[in-house]
Amino acid sequence: MLTVKEAAEYLGKHPNTIRQWTKDYAEFLSPAALPAPGKERRFASDDMATFWTVAVLKSEGNHKNAVVESLATGLRMEPSWREGAPHGARSSPMDATRPEDNSQVKDAAALAVQLVQGQVDSLTNERDYRRAQLDSEREARMAAETDSARKDGELAAIYRRHWWQIWKPERPEKPEP
Repeated sequence: MLTVKEAAEYLGKHPNTIRQWTKDYAEFLSPAALPAPGKERRFASDDMATFWTVAVLKSEGNHKNAVVESLATGLRMEPSWREGAPHGARSSPMDATRPEDNSQVKDAAALAVQLVQGQVDSLTNERDYRRAQLDSEREARMAAETDSARKDGELAAIYRRHWWQIWKPERPEKPEP
């Protein structure tokens, strides 16, 4: 069992990163990794495989939700060390072996594709809805402009027909003798 500091050294991460990952991915860790307050965290080899997987997925640009989805499918990548390895035995999470025929990797990739496709579909639907709204607003504006122009034309016609009544000067009243 490894301490936070030892786990951080093996993974090449800061201890605070390991503490944060312990909170973020608690559902995938052993009870020893989540002790009662005041007790020291200890990580088993399964916990380290989980952290290794998190490190690899994060280094590939995956966000927390995608990492959680992958871990939920059971995806675990084994680090090149095991308990009992020399203390200085480090390697990078990028050195993890990821065989192409690994069904877990394929399942995680398929899940990631489905997740991304769902987001694309959602954004496409939102775009189409907003386009329909915009078209409707354009039609309403064009109708309002057409109505306004028609009314302006009617007003101009009235003015042309009755201009002399609008602008005729008033005659002064003649005083009575």
